[in-house]
Amino acid sequence: MYATSWCGDCALARRFLKARGIACREVDVDEDEPADRLLIEWHGGVRAIPTFEYGAERLALSPFDRVKLGQWLREVGVAEDGTISDAAPSGPPP
Repeated sequence: MYATSWCGDCALARRFLKARGIACREVDVDEDEPADRLLIEWHGGVRAIPTFEYGAERLALSPFDRVKLGQWLREVGVAEDGTISDAAPSGPPP
């Protein structure tokens, strides 16, 4: 998850994932300039946070939408309880 420490939508996303036991690697784009540039490039010049990346799939959620995040996680193969299906792309958790 690409995020910042001060973003309210990012805080909601963290709580959503934690409540479901879904681990993720978080990249603070305020602290990681190359990641910030990449994020802005992905979104056509806009810093959209939080942005989730899993394999080749990405989802920006500003404003945060728990229904969309839950649906996207299922689509990429991460169950509501944090387990990963066999169909999930290889790589680190979202």
